[in-house]
Amino acid sequence: MKKFAIIALMSMVASVQAANVTINSGDITVSTTWTADNTYHLNGEVYVTGGATLTIEAGTRIEARTADDLGALIITRTGKIMALGTKDNPIVFTHEDDNDNEWKEFLNKWGNLTVCGEAVISASHEGAQPVTYQDGTGASVVTNTRIPAGLNKTQMEGLEASEAGDPRVLYGGNDDNDDSGEIMYVSIRYGGKNTAVPNKELNGLSLGGIGRETDIHHVEIMNNVDDGIEVWGGTVNLKYCVISNVGDDSFDFDQGWRGQAQFFCIVQGYSGDASQGSGVGDNAIEHDGSEAADAQPVTTASLYNFTVIGQPDGDGGTAWRDNARIQHRQHIFYEIGERLLRNDGDDGDGQLGYASGASTGHTLAHTFTTAYTTLPTWNAGSGLYAPSNLYQAHSAGDPSIGQGFLSEISDCLFYNNTYSDYDVAFLVTYSGSEANPTVEVTSTQLVLDADNVTDDAAFDLDSPASRDIQDIVDLINAETNWSATLVDADGTEDAADTLKEDGAVAPAGGFIPVRYLDPTAKTAYSEAISFGVLGDSGDGQNPVATGTKGNVVQADSDPSPFVSITRAAEVTRGGKKMKRVTYLDPRASSTEAKTAAAAEGKRAPLNGFFTPVPYRGAFSKDNNWLCGWTAWDEYGETASGDAGCASDPTVTGSVVAITSTTKWTDTAGVVYTVEKSYDLRNWIPVAVVVGDGGSDEEVSNHTTVEQGVIYRVIVQ
Repeated sequence: MKKFAIIALMSMVASVQAANVTINSGDITVSTTWTADNTYHLNGEVYVTGGATLTIEAGTRIEARTADDLGALIITRTGKIMALGTKDNPIVFTHEDDNDNEWKEFLNKWGNLTVCGEAVISASHEGAQPVTYQDGTGASVVTNTRIPAGLNKTQMEGLEASEAGDPRVLYGGNDDNDDSGEIMYVSIRYGGKNTAVPNKELNGLSLGGIGRETDIHHVEIMNNVDDGIEVWGGTVNLKYCVISNVGDDSFDFDQGWRGQAQFFCIVQGYSGDASQGSGVGDNAIEHDGSEAADAQPVTTASLYNFTVIGQPDGDGGTAWRDNARIQHRQHIFYEIGERLLRNDGDDGDGQLGYASGASTGHTLAHTFTTAYTTLPTWNAGSGLYAPSNLYQAHSAGDPSIGQGFLSEISDCLFYNNTYSDYDVAFLVTYSGSEANPTVEVTSTQLVLDADNVTDDAAFDLDSPASRDIQDIVDLINAETNWSATLVDADGTEDAADTLKEDGAVAPAGGFIPVRYLDPTAKTAYSEAISFGVLGDSGDGQNPVATGTKGNVVQADSDPSPFVSITRAAEVTRGGKKMKRVTYLDPRASSTEAKTAAAAEGKRAPLNGFFTPVPYRGAFSKDNNWLCGWTAWDEYGETASGDAGCASDPTVTGSVVAITSTTKWTDTAGVVYTVEKSYDLRNWIPVAVVVGDGGSDEEVSNHTTVEQGVIYRVIVQ
C-alpha cells in the first residue's frame, strides 16, 4: 500500500461569497486547489500536466454551462488529482440544470473525468493493425509489441492530440505502482459529450494505465452517454462504486487490466431515447482482454460483491472477449435482460478472441477449468514484466465450492433472470369465414420469416375445410418455417388441454395460444450452464437451483434479495423496453443475500484492499453506503437517514499508538470492519468481525496494533 506522509491540518479562510469560476481550455502546470466556496465551470478541455497536482476540496461543485464549450478534465501522466470528497460533502461534476434534486432524462451535457497513468498496458493492436505512438514533438515513432517491456503507450479514447507527439493524450508505461492521486466521494453526472473528436463519446470516468498506488473509492457515475467506468490496463483497484442509467456498458475493462474491485452497485437503464450503446444500457460488465489475445499482459482481475440490476430488455450480465480471465465472486445478478454470461470472442474487432495464435488451447471454457495459478506462457516478458510479477490479482477462494480458477462466476445469487428466446409464446387470432379464414399472429418478440413481417402481422392462409385448430396451426407451419405447437393460455403444455385435441374448433375472433420452438435459441443461463457455472436441469437451457460453484438460482416467487426496489412504468427507449429503477434500498434482505457460501477465511483475501465480508452483493443487511454522497440520496431514490444509513460504533480508548484498551460495543449479527489509516482519508481493512451482542469487542483482539497508526471500526 501507499506510504503516506504525515499531513498537518491547515486552517483555511473561506470567501465571503461563493463565486463562479470559469476554467478555460488549456494546461494547469502549477499545483492548484479548487475550493468548496466556488463553483467551477469547465470551458473546453483542461489538462493537469507538467508535475502539477489539482486538489479539489470536499463539497466543491464543477458545473457545465450550456453557454460554454462543454469541457472535460484530463489528468495526464505528469499530473495528479486529489479529489478529496467526503460522505457529507461530496465533489459533484454535473450540469447547471441539475439543480432541483430530481433525476432527469438527459445526457451528453459535458465531457468527463479522464486520468492517464504510467502503469503497464498491452495495447499492441487496434483491430488487426499494430498501435504506434509518438511521445513528444519530434520524438521517434514507437510500435507497441505483444511482449511486455514497459514501453507500450497509446492515445486515450476520445482525446485529440493538439499536434503530432502531444504527450498529454497518452497513457501507459513501466510502473505498476503508478500513483496518479486520489479520487473519493465523487459524483459524476450527465456527461459523455466529446467536442474534440466528432462522433466519439466519452466514458464517465476513464482510467488509462493507472497503478495500484492510486486510491479510488466511493465514485458515482449517473446518466453518462457511453460507459460508466472504463479501465485500460494498469493495476488500479476500485471500491464502493455506483453506476446507473449509463448509455453503454456500466463497467468495462481491457488492455491487460490486472486489478481488483469490490462493492459495486450497477443499475442498468437509460439516459435518453437513443440507440443501445449511446444512451440505452448495454452490458453490465464487459471484459476485454489484451485486444490482441496472444499479447501480454492479458486482462486478469478479481471482482467481489457486486450488485447488478438489469433491465427486462437489456443486454448481457457479463460479456467475455479477447482472452480475459476474471474471477466473479459473491455477486447478486437481478433481472438481467439477456445472458448472464456471453462469449463474445473477439467482438468482431478483427483480433484473435480466445484460443488463437500463440494462445491456442486457452479457450474461454479452458479458463473456467484451469487453476488460477496457471500463468500465460506466450509472448512472455522477463524481469519486472515476467508473468509471475504481472499477475497478482487472483486468489484461491474456497476450493470446496469450486473456486480457484482463472475465470469464475461463483458464490453468486441469480434472481428472476427470466429472459428466454428458447420458446416464444404468441397469440393466433382466427377470423373470417370458413371459406376464407384470416389468421392474425401477434407477438412483440418474433420475426415472421416467411413474409419478413414483424410484430402484429396478418396474412391469409389457404382455406381449411373448417376452423379445426390443429389444421390452422399446420397451415401456419406450412406458410412459415416455424415449428408451432398448441399450448394452454397460461403458456404450459397440458395433456388435458382441449385446444390440443384434434378437431377442436376455435370460435371466430377467438385467440389460440401457440408456442414456437427455436432449437438454436437460449435462455439467460444457457452459456453459463455450458461453462459449468450452473448445473444443467437436463435441457441445457434451465439451471438447477443450487449445488454448483456455490451459486443459487431463484425466481420472483422467492424472497427478494433487497429490502426494497421499485421500477417505473415501462417505456421504450432506443427500441428497447425499459423500466427505470426509481427507488432502491439495496441492503441484503433474504437469507441467500445475507449469507455467502464460501467459508470464513476463504472469502476475499485480507490483502490490504479486499474486505472479506460474509454476504453476497454490495450491501450488508445494516448499511446502505449510497447514503449521504450520491445523486440517489440527493434525489430521494434510496433509503437514507435512520432507514438505511448505519452509524459507526464509537471506539473508546486511544486510537493512535494504543496504550490502553480500545473497545466498541457490538450488536449481534452486524458485520463490522476494523480499519487502519496513515492519513485519515484512505482506510485499510485489517479484520472483519460479526457482532455477537456479548461483551465489548477490543480492536487489539483482531489485529496487531501498530504505533502511530489510526484505527476505526465501521458498520460494513
